[in-house]
Amino acid sequence: MAQSDPPLGPPPAKKPRRVSPPEPELKAELQSRTCCSAETVVSFSTDSVANTTVPDDECSVQVLEIKKEEDEIPDLLFVELQKENVEDVVSALKRMRELFLSSNTNAVKNWKAAAPLGPISLVVLAMRKWPDHQDIQNYSCRSLANMLSVSWKHGLGKFAMVKSGGIEAVVRSLKTFSESLELQFVGCCTLMNAFKLHPNDPRSVAEGMIRFVENLDGIDIIVGMMKRFPDHVGLLSACCTLLIGLTVIKNNHGTMIKNGAVEAVACVQKNHCDNESLKKRTIKFLMDVFA
Repeated sequence: MAQSDPPLGPPPAKKPRRVSPPEPELKAELQSRTCCSAETVVSFSTDSVANTTVPDDECSVQVLEIKKEEDEIPDLLFVELQKENVEDVVSALKRMRELFLSSNTNAVKNWKAAAPLGPISLVVLAMRKWPDHQDIQNYSCRSLANMLSVSWKHGLGKFAMVKSGGIEAVVRSLKTFSESLELQFVGCCTLMNAFKLHPNDPRSVAEGMIRFVENLDGIDIIVGMMKRFPDHVGLLSACCTLLIGLTVIKNNHGTMIKNGAVEAVACVQKNHCDNESLKKRTIKFLMDVFA
């Protein structure tokens, strides 16, 4: 039997589907997912970004902030640090110190941007140019200490420190301002970071440690600090840590014993027997130097 043809004319209209409005609770939930309240906008500030580590691609504010810090470095090194005005040089050194602070979440990235420009050598040049200006020596040591700390695993900072005459510059500063507790402390911390060996360090770093002890009166300088400031725990701790680092070179042991480092450390141990952290450092040094 033949199939009948479909009827001519437009198809019948479909009955419209009734859509009920969303419940009030669902409507509120949808709004909360697609909108940002005024309180949220206010609480999201650049301060919260600066204190939080987030992936660069998730926060444009963080990217801009990092880029801004990196862009400061060439101007600080090649313009501000080269000026003849002492205040400008000190200001540049203070900013350099801040860029490489361990508490700065951008410190490593700042170092990677600065390293090809030779920042350590340029700071050492500033120390040579202004040998009798205490603030320049002080903030130069602080900048160097922070750069050496943030670049510790790579060895490039310590290599530059040794090759540019940075060890000699710090020693000269320590001798010139021997009565300044602040400068003795930051200078000692700079040397401590410079001589904290890592397997990646080039041989020249160890050679710098030997030169410091044998040619620059390094042990006499450290012992002198400990005698002049016997009650400053921070400085004594830095001195002991520096001495521990120097014991890695076996040839240094005889000079340490001969020049009074053992007696100075034993005196610290006796006078600060209630300080556990300092006590551990003194014991560590005594064990290493007689090993």
